[in-house]
Amino acid sequence: MLRPPDWMKGGQAGRTDWSKNHTVAPKKEHFDDFAKLAARVAKQYPTVKHYMVWNEFKGFWNADTNRWDAEGYTELYNKVYDALKKVDPQIKVGGPYVPIGTLSGTGPSELTGPWGTVDQRALDAIEYWIEHNKGADFIVVDGASMTSDKGNVPDDFSAQAKFSAITTWLRQKSGDKPVWWAEWYVEPENSGWSEDKRTAVQASALMEFVKSGVTTALYWNPPSRTARASAPAASGRPRSAVRCRWRGCSAASPDGSPPG
Repeated sequence: MLRPPDWMKGGQAGRTDWSKNHTVAPKKEHFDDFAKLAARVAKQYPTVKHYMVWNEFKGFWNADTNRWDAEGYTELYNKVYDALKKVDPQIKVGGPYVPIGTLSGTGPSELTGPWGTVDQRALDAIEYWIEHNKGADFIVVDGASMTSDKGNVPDDFSAQAKFSAITTWLRQKSGDKPVWWAEWYVEPENSGWSEDKRTAVQASALMEFVKSGVTTALYWNPPSRTARASAPAASGRPRSAVRCRWRGCSAASPDGSPPG
């Protein structure tokens, strides 16, 4: 659930330009309105059974305190959670969908490794949400194997262990709720990687997901300009347009088929 109409964000009522202001959250006085909108969407599309509330904490960064506004987000989340469950108790709702960044050096963080140091502010926001949400069927985050200052460290393959470390932390903190990676990135922009290299690093990340018990991983990697101009792949579509979804396998599906 993302992108409320302009009037919920302080703009004028009427036609909304959906190409603008997508990083602006609804104002607090319109949290209830956004929850009602979520309920209307759920009624309109009854076959949709999974909802991630908001996206990357957009609009919930507090520049004055230099941290995420986990309190504001959680208030919005709880209202949306209640509204969706009222429509259909079988709907699965998750959050907080906060981006988890890392630096290559050491710092004040409870989660570090050879792959870098996790920004403690993201972990604080997640813990606040875990402690104060009204309910959650899964926990969802996004992030990249790359650090913000030096790319993949110590190397492109070893850096993927970051996904296991964060997933393990999430499961421990949340009481072993299913973990979703709504976005996961492994390739630096304009890396120049060959298709073989890209596939190998992606496979390495997927192995980390399996090892740490990730339930769902939605792959998203912005295509480079070079990739956009490349020839179509065997599928007939440009390689840069190919996206994929992965869901973990339950113990009842040893053949690797998705859980029922």
